[in-house]
Amino acid sequence: MSTPSVAREVCDAFASEALPTGQPVTMQTYDDEGASATFEGRRWQEVSAHELALVTACLHFLSPPAVRAYLPAFLVAAPQAPRSGVADCTVAFVKPPKGNPLRVGYYAWWSLLSPRQHAAVIAFLRAMPESMPGENSEAIQSLEASANAAYRIRM
Repeated sequence: MSTPSVAREVCDAFASEALPTGQPVTMQTYDDEGASATFEGRRWQEVSAHELALVTACLHFLSPPAVRAYLPAFLVAAPQAPRSGVADCTVAFVKPPKGNPLRVGYYAWWSLLSPRQHAAVIAFLRAMPESMPGENSEAIQSLEASANAAYRIRM
């Protein structure tokens, strides 16, 4: 799938996403790496790729609802500069740890996504270049299995 196709899929899947009023942007931490200042009171479409490049580490500090609200900004920005810090951090973040999307921290945000949003994240991962052949294959397979299981449960 081409980069513009992935961006369209992400934009369509996450079009109406916003952090609900009263939800924290970040988890309790001593330093949120600029996440609150960058995201608070904004929709993901308002955050530029340049701003994301300054706060790539913050993905790990976002609360699960904030991941759902702001991950699409990273998913759209990363393919525009596939060898950038934004791309590297986003790919690393969306790949489940040890290939297991049921791990608590990962599942906390992954489970909040709709089937369409799961498909957009998987499409993003498929479109990103790999350092080594097949590097993302295991992650894609585990995410597809998890998304299919979640879809069956929701039905």
